[in-house]
Amino acid sequence: MIFRFGSGKSSLYYLRKFGRQLMLIGMFGLIAAGCENDPDRIGIGLMPGTEKLFLMASDTTTVHVHSVYSDSIKTDETTKSMLGSYLDPVFGLNTVSIATQVRLSTVSLDFGENPVLDSIVLSMSYTFFSSSGHLPFYYYGDTTTQQTIKVFELDESLVYDTSYYSSTSVALKSSELAGLTTDFRPRDSIMVDTVLVKPQLRIRLSDEFGNSILNAPAEAKESVQGFLDFMKGLYIRPEPVSTGGAIVFFDLLDAQSRLNLYYKNAAGEAKTYVFFINTACARFMNFDHDYSLGDPDMFAQLEGNTALGAERLYLQSLGGIDARISFPFITDWFKDQKIVINEAKLVFYNIDTGAVYKPPYELFFFSYGEDGALGFLDDQYEGATYFGGQYDKKSGSYYFRITEHLQQVMQGNKENTAFTMGISGASLSPNRVVFPGTNPSDENLSDKRIKLQLKYTKLLN
Repeated sequence: MIFRFGSGKSSLYYLRKFGRQLMLIGMFGLIAAGCENDPDRIGIGLMPGTEKLFLMASDTTTVHVHSVYSDSIKTDETTKSMLGSYLDPVFGLNTVSIATQVRLSTVSLDFGENPVLDSIVLSMSYTFFSSSGHLPFYYYGDTTTQQTIKVFELDESLVYDTSYYSSTSVALKSSELAGLTTDFRPRDSIMVDTVLVKPQLRIRLSDEFGNSILNAPAEAKESVQGFLDFMKGLYIRPEPVSTGGAIVFFDLLDAQSRLNLYYKNAAGEAKTYVFFINTACARFMNFDHDYSLGDPDMFAQLEGNTALGAERLYLQSLGGIDARISFPFITDWFKDQKIVINEAKLVFYNIDTGAVYKPPYELFFFSYGEDGALGFLDDQYEGATYFGGQYDKKSGSYYFRITEHLQQVMQGNKENTAFTMGISGASLSPNRVVFPGTNPSDENLSDKRIKLQLKYTKLLN
């Protein structure tokens, strides 16, 4: 039978207790080594009654894994925004667009009599992505690829207190406001009106659009809401690249991220009116993935051929790809035995360490119910150092310890549900990673296959 604990205490308590007992066994064993010739019997007399401990290890437990499409993720009002397109030979075509309101910088608009447009320019300040304890990065992919950035006017209003997701689409007016072909330069300062300013992307919009604002009806100039009803916002969309490409980061809340309208008044004086992008602006990102242009085996796995998880397992952020993991026969494996699990550890090795597309800093891992409900594991409360999920650059791997959870499953206190794994911070971290599966055909990867590493104590009367 399965070994069961009393007193309502967790198995971690008993694991620590057994650890102390085993240390005592080891100490007495060293003392007795000089006079006891049978190592199998050292320390046996310390155990109560006739109970014996057998320390064992295994990595042959059946593990089922496969990649699945992620659920759409919330992308509105994030601290950073992303833009760009890149074609990954493994993960296919990935494109990130931005929708945002722009707001008056004054209570109302007054351009004076007979204003004459000079230009209207959208500027967005470059920034970087960073995670605690890691170096920041300014782009993901290859920024030497030229990209065409198109801008459209929204044809439906955004609402600030509404949740927007990575799959959200929004109606656009048919007229294109801009089509700038450029390469992203997130670390290069630029000259604006003879002044050197920090890195930013500047897109000149059509004169027709600028004049529509200069000549807006009175109700559009009387208040902030009146203007938002008139000009609902902008949609910034990269054209899909055919090779290379990159995603870059912008700080839309920076003072230099704004819509600048340059004009002359009736006296011929040069004037500038600034429309803000600020914390009061509704904004979100749209993530689009075309996995049919990537690895055919990955696409087939996502489309339902879960057996391909034996070869490779794929993860991608930006509402892209998660993983499902299960141990379907683990309760049968220990049936009718007294078992204490000392450690249950899953290890995943990154097999694409040389790619320009860097792996994520951290993964998440939750139980996954039949109804799709996510749950925390008891092991998570032991802290990140114990539980895991962080990338070890030296070994190129991640791990998760799920000892307590599996012990509870063995005791019958928890259902043997599946697990879900994905990339933490997926709305702002554009990373991806590829792991060997549970039984890769490439023999060079056999030692890096996904397996459940078990260390356990078997008690025999």
